[in-house]
Amino acid sequence: MSKTEVNVVLGGNGNIGSYVITELLSRGKSVRLVSRSGRSIFDNSVEVVKADSFDLESLKNAFKGATKIYHCLGLPYQDFPKLEQVMKNVLSAATEEGNHIKIIYADNLYAYGERNIGNGGLTENMKHLAEGKKGKIKATIGKGSDFFGPGATNSILGMYVFDVLANGKNVRLLGNLDKRHSFIYLPDFAKGLVTLGENENSFGEVWHLPHTSSLPTRKFVQMILKEAKKEDKKISAMPKLMLLIGTLFNKTAREFNEVAYQWEKDFVVDDSKFRETFDITYTPTTEAITETVGFYLES
Repeated sequence: MSKTEVNVVLGGNGNIGSYVITELLSRGKSVRLVSRSGRSIFDNSVEVVKADSFDLESLKNAFKGATKIYHCLGLPYQDFPKLEQVMKNVLSAATEEGNHIKIIYADNLYAYGERNIGNGGLTENMKHLAEGKKGKIKATIGKGSDFFGPGATNSILGMYVFDVLANGKNVRLLGNLDKRHSFIYLPDFAKGLVTLGENENSFGEVWHLPHTSSLPTRKFVQMILKEAKKEDKKISAMPKLMLLIGTLFNKTAREFNEVAYQWEKDFVVDDSKFRETFDITYTPTTEAITETVGFYLES
């Protein structure tokens, strides 16, 4: 294990952060998990520090001695405006620790907005809804679409497909099921982020991490049904009116409605920049589905 490098993972108990820690440990790296609770899902091979991302002083303490910060903290969709304050605190705490620190940020694709959807593949050079200013800290951004994988319960596929099938129910999803949609397998998301963190030429850039095959949503779910041996279950699109009514009572429905545009048109991620730059293996779609189905059926 490296003694000269301390990899801090903010949000290390979350879906993405926990996989990043697993990937770092597999590479023999020293890891510090930062969580608001001060608890860890890992054994004592991982250092744990309690810190609140909205409390600058606690973040400063959590970043002491750090060389890299993997920012994997996620918030519910309705709290996305608060992410700006979190990022300001992360940058301030990192800057105080020293300009040697590098930040690897796990990001989604929401910032591209509706205007870029359905006009070909999403690329890294598209305009974002908001652009930040360059600072003194080296940073790189790894972007991923809707994720899935063992334990990925906090995701659309996890909640509306895998968990539903595990409970013997039919699948109901939003949007046009015959439009293509890119998904990303969580272990590949983590491997991509750590690959960015380990390569100096990744910094100062935005990267689309390796995604699975961009199939029509219906075909992708059919593959899941086949693997789960539940091909008798139906796949249908949720009526828009039902979703709108649901937003009045259900927080998850409100979140889903906010990103509904991503499911009405082709939502295809162009990850060729990453694949052509970094020589890493990624998980075939069929294998990723097999691993995920196995988790849900056994849990």
